[in-house]
Amino acid sequence: MASIRVILYTQKLLKNGEHPIVIQIIKDRKVKKMTIGSCLLKLWDVNLQLPKQKHPQYRELEIFIEKKKSEAKTMLFSLENEKSDFSLEDFEKKFQAKNETKTVFAFLDLLIENLIKDKKIGNAKVYKDLKRILKRFRAGKD
Repeated sequence: MASIRVILYTQKLLKNGEHPIVIQIIKDRKVKKMTIGSCLLKLWDVNLQLPKQKHPQYRELEIFIEKKKSEAKTMLFSLENEKSDFSLEDFEKKFQAKNETKTVFAFLDLLIENLIKDKKIGNAKVYKDLKRILKRFRAGKD
């Protein structure tokens, strides 16, 4: 059984003077930390492990933290159901992959590749043309 909590990692100081907000997963006495944001120490409630109400983006940050914590709990639950013996690296890969952002051209490449695998060549050609036209319109910038 693994546990999840959100903490302000005060051992590390970022260039802007803030500390990272991390999701900490503990499984089999091993700890994995993944950064989800940052906050100043004076605007962080250490007891509640949430931003203080005087934080300028208190409500947004609180909702964001709860969303990330919920996503992590859901992934942890699904990993525990899929395979009882998983590593923290497995969890991190799945968590990072879910939160990975893609550019438009990278997304179109992935879409084209999947369409070709599914033998939907006509649709793949349409998306290739879309990508070509977007590249020309944006002067090659993604």
